[in-house]
Amino acid sequence: MMLKEVGIVVAAWGDKARVKTERKEACAHCQAKGACEVLGGGNEMVAEVLNPVGAREGQAVEIIFESRPFLVATFMLYMVPALALLAGVLVGQRLAPRFGLGAEPGSILGALILTVLAVVFAWRIGRRLQKKQGFRPTIGRILAPGQYGGPGDSSC
Repeated sequence: MMLKEVGIVVAAWGDKARVKTERKEACAHCQAKGACEVLGGGNEMVAEVLNPVGAREGQAVEIIFESRPFLVATFMLYMVPALALLAGVLVGQRLAPRFGLGAEPGSILGALILTVLAVVFAWRIGRRLQKKQGFRPTIGRILAPGQYGGPGDSSC
């Protein structure tokens, strides 16, 4: 499934651009659409995207991206560290006596260590995936004047 979002180019260079969008179209199809706001999102976001159409600063554009890579990236960003936290609690609890610790301090230490390792792992994988074409949002087309009403547009 192809997700689409509209926004305004705030900077463009080479084959890349930064586009400011409002969370509305792509989020409307998402099972966890409220999570972005809960996790510190907000209404506006700026994304770096591929710019094969040569859009310039100030132009309204349509961004396209595949839903599968988006879901993989979301899983890596949120679920891997959460699962590592739980695994760290269990591993820390089991290994604590070997290091002369009680179950509670062992759980806390295990959770902390595995969560930090998972965040580093997710960050490194994310950096690698970001370079792959399918994991990068792309400007699909430049919108004609009047096709995008800006932040106040409620066409969705």
